[in-house]
Amino acid sequence: MSPGVLLIEEVHREISATKGRKVRRIIKGMAIAISFSLIAVPTARADDSDSDSKSAREPVTVS
Repeated sequence: MSPGVLLIEEVHREISATKGRKVRRIIKGMAIAISFSLIAVPTARADDSDSDSKSAREPVTVS
């Protein structure tokens, strides 16, 4: 399994173990933010042949 999936599963266990509704909501929001950042993190592409292009960043594809 990827580290992102393991992290999300661990956060889900923490949500299940937590009793307070406000704390659960905060942890759930953090889990959503983490999962989006793992899926949609842009990476800088070093391409010498196209160095004058303004679009040097492309999104990461998760397989």
